[in-house]
Amino acid sequence: MGTIDQRVESHEDQKVVGRNERYLPLQEATRIVEKCSSQRVAAIGIDFVHIRAGKIQPRIPINSADWSAFLKEPHWQDIVAQCNAASLRVLEREEREDPEQLCSFVFFREEEWTTGNWSH
Repeated sequence: MGTIDQRVESHEDQKVVGRNERYLPLQEATRIVEKCSSQRVAAIGIDFVHIRAGKIQPRIPINSADWSAFLKEPHWQDIVAQCNAASLRVLEREEREDPEQLCSFVFFREEEWTTGNWSH
């Protein structure tokens, strides 16, 4: 199935690119988070938007998720499990409430966590 980066890139026709962000439909976003778990990648943040008249508009009210607090856990597998489970719950809720919105992710890999490339 490829890496998370390859999986996101493979949906070139479904994504909207803006300001170095990739926005994906919620159904595809769910599949990506599931893939993250199998590849030990944590989805630590999600932003939700609409694309209207060719412009990126934040969902109103502003809607995003930030799981970076989980990075303080002592075991990487716990971080991945908690971040991705929380992300899946939010994606499910958002798809019920507004299936037309798109989302972008902040992914975090174990190498970044172990090298301290994040603020504690």
